[in-house]
Amino acid sequence: MYHTEPPTDKTIREWYMKFQQSGCLCAAKRSGRPGPSAETVKRVREAFVRIDICRVTKGAHIEQL
Repeated sequence: MYHTEPPTDKTIREWYMKFQQSGCLCAAKRSGRPGPSAETVKRVREAFVRIDICRVTKGAHIEQL
């Protein structure tokens, strides 16, 4: 904060225009890394369900021995 240069006139004008246009000086949301598609989420969930079913059936099989 201290020992820094103040914003230039150009920067202040840009802030003003941005505020006039959007009503906010908040930073725009950045996209970042995209999330998985709905299809990928569905496939992964189905895979975990199959794994859980295998664990349950194998566990039941072992207990019957």
